[in-house]
Amino acid sequence: MTNEKIHTVITKERDDRPYADLWHAANVLERQANEDPVGSTWKFMSVLIFTAFAWEAYLNQVSIEVDPDWLDSGESLNPKDKLKRIAGKIGAKIDLGRSPYQEIKELHEFRNQLAHPKPGKLEAVEVVFETPEVIDELIAKRLPTSWESLCVGSEVKRLREAVKKAILELHKLATVAHPAFTHGISSSSATVKSDT
Repeated sequence: MTNEKIHTVITKERDDRPYADLWHAANVLERQANEDPVGSTWKFMSVLIFTAFAWEAYLNQVSIEVDPDWLDSGESLNPKDKLKRIAGKIGAKIDLGRSPYQEIKELHEFRNQLAHPKPGKLEAVEVVFETPEVIDELIAKRLPTSWESLCVGSEVKRLREAVKKAILELHKLATVAHPAFTHGISSSSATVKSDT
C-alpha cells in the first residue's frame, strides 16, 4: 500500500426521507421494549415519540410530493392542518373523527404533553378488600400520569398500527413514487484528478 496522495473529487447524493429513519428507530425501540421489560415504560415512551415524529415527517414528505413549492412558502402548519392541506391537494376526503385519525390525535396529544410538560399533583382514592401482600403492592405502585398509561406494549401497538394505516392510505391516495417506509437511495462517485 502506498502513502501517495491522489487528488480526488468525491460526489455523494442521497434522497433523504426522515420519516423512514424515525419509523425505523421506533421499530428498534419497540422490539427492545418487548424483549426486555426492564425500563420498558421509558422505551415505549420513546417509541411513541419517534412514531409521532415519523408521522409529522411523513406529512412533510407528502406535502413536498403533492406541492413541491410548499416548503418554500414558509407556511408552518400543525399536523392536523398539514393533513387537511394534503387532502385538499389530492382531492381526498379524510374523516378526522374516525380511525386511524382519532388515534393519531391521541398520539399528538401524548407528544404535546411530553414536549410541553406542566407539573401538577396526581391524586387517587382506592377502596380495596385484599390480603396484606396485595395491599402492599397497591401502596407501592406508582400513580401514573395520563401519558404513562400509553407507555405499555398494547397501547403502543394500537397507536403505531393506526399511524402505519394512515401512512399507507395517504401514500396510495397521493400516489407517492417511492414505496412507503423506504429509506432514500444513496449514490457516490469519485473522480481522480490527474496531476499532469
